[in-house]
Formats: sequence, C-alpha cells, structure tokens
Amino acid sequence: MPPRPASGLRILLYHSVAPPVTGDRLGLRLDPALFAAQMERLRAGGRRVIPLEAILEPSGGATPGVAITFDDGYRDTLEAAAPVLSGYGFPATVFLTTGFLDGALPRRAYWDDWPHLGWREARDLARAGFTIGSHAASHVPLPGLPAAQLAAEVRDSRKALEDRLGVAVTAFAYPHGVCDEAAVRAVEDAGYRLACTGLAGTNEPPCDVLRLRRTDVDGRDTLADFARRLEGRHDWLGAWPRRRRG
Repeated sequence: MPPRPASGLRILLYHSVAPPVTGDRLGLRLDPALFAAQMERLRAGGRRVIPLEAILEPSGGATPGVAITFDDGYRDTLEAAAPVLSGYGFPATVFLTTGFLDGALPRRAYWDDWPHLGWREARDLARAGFTIGSHAASHVPLPGLPAAQLAAEVRDSRKALEDRLGVAVTAFAYPHGVCDEAAVRAVEDAGYRLACTGLAGTNEPPCDVLRLRRTDVDGRDTLADFARRLEGRHDWLGAWPRRRRG
C-alpha cells in the first residue's frame, strides 16, 4: 500500500517497553533500545510530537502531528519509556486501569504477569509530565455490559484517578480497543472529552474525538516497520477492530 499523505494526528499506541519475552504472541513488549531508536526516528524525521489533547483545539488534526500513548500502566512506562521521552522533550499520555493500580485484578492472560504501576508510581509519572487518562476500572471490554456496570467502569475509574493523583482526567481509552454506542455515550456522560479506540489510522478533521484511531506499535517490528506505520502503510487494517489486547 502506498504511503498516505502526512496529514492529521497519528496516535501511537504502546504497551510495555521492556526486553522481549518468549511467548509474547501479540507483540506487546517493545525492546527499550528499539523504543529509543523510534523516538530518534521521530526527531530526525522532523515529526511534530504533540500532546494528545491537541486534537481538541479548533485546528486539531489539521496540522500533521504525532501523539504518543501507553495503555495499561506497566511499570516500565516509568522506568524505561519516561526517561527517553524526557530526553527528547516529547509529551505522552498513559491510560491507567484502576484495578491494576490497586493490584486487585485476577490474572487473565500472560501479560498480567508483567509488573504494573502502583499508585505512588502513577503519581511519579504525573509529576514527570505524563497526561493521565483512564483505561476503565477492570479492563473488561465495555460492549454488552449492563448499563450500571458500564457507567461504573468509566465513572469510578475517572474519580479514583482524579482523587488519588490530583490531576484532571479527560481522556479515555476503551479496554481492548473496542466500543459500541452505549460505551461511547457512557464515556461522554462521565465527562471525558476524548477517547481512543483500537482502530488503525490517522485522525483528520472532522473526526469523532470519542472514537479516535491509533497506530499500534508491535514489539516484533523493525525500525523499518515503524517507519512504514508512520507513513500509514498499515492503515488499511483500520477497516476492522483489531483483534488484540489494548
């Protein structure tokens, strides 16, 4: 597929920045050295790295830009990714699941064995300049949930993050990257101003800020693969919700 024109906001999605492990069939872990090389590629290529919330500005998405996001709140976001981002002066958003912060969620899959941030470390990330967003309370897919449970997932997680971290939380990422009309309404009703899905692609005006598309960075990618993702060569995947964890 030929590269897309460099327009709109491309939102990069990362999970864990740590040495790869055997059995990571979804490529959720990205080697720290490769992450650093990707950030250097952004700088050397003259990419405009901007806060995710810039999409809310009147000209949001009209000027080409890249936003960096992390889902789930793995501890290596603080230990490995944050120092690299600080060195480049790149802003980033981390979407946190309050159940992971509490250490209260059961193990559901191999990725749950990787260390998550606790509340104190989440505060450290906020102090380091990360924008804090919600990734719901228990990281379950929202479509099909009973109305009361759906409302609690999005509302209670926001309140807990704001109360315990002392920051405003206006961004949301749908667990597993999926949403339906009821989930979008619940997110809007809970007071969020933007929300990210797992659909691939860039965000050009006019775009639905409660259904933003992201570019999933796979831990098995080479640096050349990363360049192709930046060019939009994988955007054709955006026709389907991704069948992987977010």
